[in-house]
Amino acid sequence: MTLLGKILVFLNVALSFLMLAWAAGLYLNRIDFSDNKGKADQPAGQLAARVDRVKRASASTDLANFRWREALRGNDGKDGRPARDGLLTWEKRRADDRVWYAAVLKAAESGPDGNGERVVIKGVATKDGRPIPDPANSNRPTLVDAERRKVAEEPRGEPLYCYNWYVKELNRLTTEIQNAEVEQQKLAKEEETLTELVIGPKGLRQRIVDEQIKLGRANEELKDVQDRQTSSRVDTELLLERRAQLKRRIEQLEKARKGTN
Repeated sequence: MTLLGKILVFLNVALSFLMLAWAAGLYLNRIDFSDNKGKADQPAGQLAARVDRVKRASASTDLANFRWREALRGNDGKDGRPARDGLLTWEKRRADDRVWYAAVLKAAESGPDGNGERVVIKGVATKDGRPIPDPANSNRPTLVDAERRKVAEEPRGEPLYCYNWYVKELNRLTTEIQNAEVEQQKLAKEEETLTELVIGPKGLRQRIVDEQIKLGRANEELKDVQDRQTSSRVDTELLLERRAQLKRRIEQLEKARKGTN
């Protein structure tokens, strides 16, 4: 037998003893996959441990499923716990609230009728800075007639109208202001023209001054005429008096002539 053959034989014997030891270990220390319960000197089977684990997991899963179903559908309070709404109810209420708030916002923007007329809109009623819930409307905020913010100058607060009405009112007032500006510019030009007529070289003011001068001259002439008229009256009276004197003298001379004859 050659040396290689001897080595192979010894190697085969060593592997055989190794496999024998492995088989003995597996047999003496084997895992119990049965559902046998544990004893004092023997642990429970793997199947029993797995069954216990499944039971514990099922209990946790059932509890999780119960809580999930309760969170989804709510609690009616029959088990003695406080009643509360579930996720489905809240989701439906959220959709309804969205429709309600959209209607309120639309009314605040374009009025209850949607035409943007001068109609008082609704506002949220508050108490101590918090909205007052309305039990008749799913505890949504209570709506009252809206008012402008109260200030010291206006303690009562005027009614508040929709946004579109203020836009139309702003456009109307803007148009009126523009028309007033055009009219003001027209009146300013007319005033400028009239002022030029008043204070120009041959304007009304100069004409008034000229008329005043003419009136002064006319008054002076009238006074002169009145003075001359007075002098004429005096002269006339003197002449009449002189005539009377001459007439009396003539009568005296006639009488004297007749007496001489």
